[in-house]
Amino acid sequence: MSNKQSSVEWLIEQLIAPCRGIPSHIIEQAKAMHEEEIKDAHTDGFHTPLDYFNSDNYYTETFRSNQPPTPDPKLIDSMAMRYRHDFGLLSESEKESIRITMKQIWEEIAGLGFYKP
Repeated sequence: MSNKQSSVEWLIEQLIAPCRGIPSHIIEQAKAMHEEEIKDAHTDGFHTPLDYFNSDNYYTETFRSNQPPTPDPKLIDSMAMRYRHDFGLLSESEKESIRITMKQIWEEIAGLGFYKP
């Protein structure tokens, strides 16, 4: 098996050449973190049934979980129209109140609400 250059190693090479200002302990920490992420992904792949495992979901849940996704405002308005057919005729304050409720429902469906399986 050949050794591949990791994305972190490549980035470090690109950054060190022009600036030479990254402390070595930061570089080593980045490499160690990246190595651990790869090992975890490999291990998790063995423990997750193949029909369930989705690499996009894994990446999002693992690396982007600190940045919760936000629903498309058009989706929220569409949900509001289904909830209240007169949504378009309401005042802005009434619309905003319903949008808040629709966002809460969306959060539950997206797995970001109170319910955790």
